[in-house]
Amino acid sequence: MSERSNGPAACAWILALLMSVSAVAAHAAQEVCVQNQQQLLAALSAVQSVPQRINLRQGTYHIDAAAMFAGSDYYMLPGSSIHGGYTADCASRVVDANNTVLASAAQYVGTLNIIGSITFDALSIQFNHGMYILATGQVADIAPGTYVVFNRVKLAQSGTDGFVFGPFTVSWDQDRDRFGEIDLLDSLVVGNNSDPSICAFSLLVREGQPTLNVQNTTVYGNHGGGGLCIYNHLFEEDDGNGRLVAHDNIFYANPTVDLSADSPDLDLVDNSIGFADIPAPSVPEQGRLSTNPNLDADYHPIESPAASVINTGEPDIGTLPATDFLGHARIVGSRVDRGAFESSINDSFVQSVTNANDSGNGSLRAAIESANAGSGGLIGFNIGSGCGPHVIHLQSPLPPITKSLAIIGSSQPGSVLNDLDVGYDALQCVVLDGSAGVADGLTVQHGAGGGVQAVVTGLAFGGFSHAAASFYGGKDHGFSGNRVGGSFGGVTLAPNGTGVIVGPAVAGVVVGGGDPQQRNLILEAVDNGVSLGGPTDTLGGSHDAIVENNYIGVGWNASTNAYVARGNGSDGVRIGGDHHAVKNNLIGYNGGNGVGILGADASDNSVGGNDIGIDDDGADIGNSGDGVRIGNGAHDNGVATNHLGNNAGAGVRVADGRRNSVRKNRIAANGALGIDIAESGENANDGDVGSVPAGYANRGIDHPVATQAVGGARSGEVGGRFLSTPGDYQIDAYSSPVCDASGFGAGARWLASTAMTIPDPAAVRTFSIEFSLAPPATIADGAAITLTATDAAGNTSEFSPCRAYVNDRIFRDGFN
Repeated sequence: MSERSNGPAACAWILALLMSVSAVAAHAAQEVCVQNQQQLLAALSAVQSVPQRINLRQGTYHIDAAAMFAGSDYYMLPGSSIHGGYTADCASRVVDANNTVLASAAQYVGTLNIIGSITFDALSIQFNHGMYILATGQVADIAPGTYVVFNRVKLAQSGTDGFVFGPFTVSWDQDRDRFGEIDLLDSLVVGNNSDPSICAFSLLVREGQPTLNVQNTTVYGNHGGGGLCIYNHLFEEDDGNGRLVAHDNIFYANPTVDLSADSPDLDLVDNSIGFADIPAPSVPEQGRLSTNPNLDADYHPIESPAASVINTGEPDIGTLPATDFLGHARIVGSRVDRGAFESSINDSFVQSVTNANDSGNGSLRAAIESANAGSGGLIGFNIGSGCGPHVIHLQSPLPPITKSLAIIGSSQPGSVLNDLDVGYDALQCVVLDGSAGVADGLTVQHGAGGGVQAVVTGLAFGGFSHAAASFYGGKDHGFSGNRVGGSFGGVTLAPNGTGVIVGPAVAGVVVGGGDPQQRNLILEAVDNGVSLGGPTDTLGGSHDAIVENNYIGVGWNASTNAYVARGNGSDGVRIGGDHHAVKNNLIGYNGGNGVGILGADASDNSVGGNDIGIDDDGADIGNSGDGVRIGNGAHDNGVATNHLGNNAGAGVRVADGRRNSVRKNRIAANGALGIDIAESGENANDGDVGSVPAGYANRGIDHPVATQAVGGARSGEVGGRFLSTPGDYQIDAYSSPVCDASGFGAGARWLASTAMTIPDPAAVRTFSIEFSLAPPATIADGAAITLTATDAAGNTSEFSPCRAYVNDRIFRDGFN
């Protein structure tokens, strides 16, 4: 296979999405109801200047009929999304991708450049010549960290007509962005046409390290070529580090190969795969089925006799999409079904809580005791009539969970799951109250085996002196859609000691999740909101947890659509273990730091895509400490693509510890420095020639110095010089409306980066960084330009002194 050089514009039926910014967590997108072709055109035009949630009335829309696709470049702003299934005037919605179709019929489609993250939800995409997504770092607005989400989407009946890459292709070409992700959730990739050597859905990683996250998706019956592919080295010049995470999918009945990869960075769990062409995965594969999944003509698993994919996926619904392809609950049976559809077959031991008593028949206590005595199962609720809320006043601790068990508070009639991208409209109807001196709400104790898994959804917690939920044993627990602290429905929840605790050595816990329905509110704890524990004398630290898409310290007033200060007493999230991911959360009003990464065993953690102290509309929700604090020997952590502002301390403070990378964030208007390394206050450059103590924060790396910053309103060049120890470095350039009062930083917007090398022996080296901004973004004359340096090990410097940007363009069109 050879790459064509004439680019996407010369290829038929290509939708090229150029993307480069941060996360989807808290963008205040405007909603627009689209009922016909003309309104779709208007919405796609408006989204160039204002993020939009485009709600499509059921029907078929031919995108090539819109003049904007006739060869010009158009832009969609971060946080934009397109959702199908709405009825007239968007009064209600039926989630079924088959009822809303984006199609094409003409020969050529122009390019659509999306600056930021985008979500496609509950619709079919049928382009005769496929969809081509180009994710690059070439066009920058704020900070690259691209997220592309296909949720409950049908990618079908598309082809390539000779186009080299395949019906649905993502081509990734960014630098060391840690947090880029393509999500394929609850979706169908079926009936597409391609050449024998091409897959129906492909990720081609030219440079960078994105994750292709595929969960509960069916890739089945595509014609001519393969199913799903991820390639890091397709072409000789490619040097990608892309990763595939595929859980609970069906890859089957594709003519050449069902799953293909050329690198071992694969996480494969409980998939049905007919034929795979992959190297030995770096993480041992689990639970593969190779037999026929037995699907009907609509790709549903056949229920009689039960298909092999029914109730054979993961038991942990806490890490899975909240609903299936049709919007139905995933909580049916002891394990999730593989593929896009959840069957009605329930093999679990199901119990119902029918009263709010502390004990006795029909109580929650009795249900947990019964589950522990048997083989676990599922506990639902049907207390009285309506929502209540029904408060269970506990007089003594509930039994620890000793068997795998799902406790589903949202099963209580009247419960409502959150469906807001920004805000919170969930209603929990069952409250656990520990105000009578109970230390913990729900617990898994140390000593519970790795096969014990607790999933807790749709409950409210208050008054527990130690923690609302404590996971000290087992693994892969899920905690989603819950409210911990605060007030709602006429009920005031007494503060808990800590919101959620993940104890030493416990792995794989998920707090929240990517779906808005999985968002937790974690508020007003006396100590930390979420605690990811470090080691003890006999146990290692917690590891591999995900804290995603929660409101931590931030309440929501549904009547005024405004944030409410409900801060936790100490840190929003405290990390003492390793390999945790804290992403896409709104973290504010906390009495300590937004995120604290503390301790010598706190390593290889990632903090990305969060709004910490500020939301994307600039709301002040500042924390009383630093936005992110790294200290007590913490090392090898990454802080990237976050928005940090209004915090009383530094935006990011690295008090000690090495190899802590701080790149491509939006940092401005904090009480101390944007990035503060070692001692409080800016560090003087010393050429990195002096010795520093072992563990000295990021080895005291010097910052670069900007020598010029010139250009026009949308593009320019930053020149500078840098001296450090010999080695390879990344130099990042940022802009801010004004310089920090200290004269150093901050960095309200990432512009671009360049690689450079300091020779041995060391000598001053100069560099030049060219940048361009996507419309409507501009850079003003006099804006503050700053720089940081990050070495190959991951040590990042403080911000450099500011240099004023000079608009040297004579003419409006940029001609000099």
